Amino acid sequence: MLWKILVAIATFFSRPFHGPEQPFEISLTGPKSWKEATIAMKALHNEEGDMRFSPEYRHGAGIKNETFRWRNKGTGKAEIPYYIHPSIQNLAPLIKKAIDQYHKLTCLRFVERGQKHTDYVYMFKDSG
Repeated sequence: MLWKILVAIATFFSRPFHGPEQPFEISLTGPKSWKEATIAMKALHNEEGDMRFSPEYRHGAGIKNETFRWRNKGTGKAEIPYYIHPSIQNLAPLIKKAIDQYHKLTCLRFVERGQKHTDYVYMFKDSG
């Protein structure tokens, strides 16, 4: 019986705590509360599996280190190269319409991928 209690206590304290009591770092570029962070996490990592992330970024809602952010070339607007795979070319007009909304409402600027772009968003059809 005692070992069950010890295992339960060890399990409880070995898991990281993610809740409202934990201090929240407020920034101009990220969520302002745990509620907003939860919404962002669900949007990024929903149950549908619509987006793929490498395992080390699976639980992150953003990257704080500015060296890993998309470059803005002095415009104040982050340029994000993208490529639309032929498997979803029929959706390209809809995707470009959505991109136009991002251009109107955010500081993001999606640009078609060129030879110089080594990091880019790759859109393709897959299960999920």
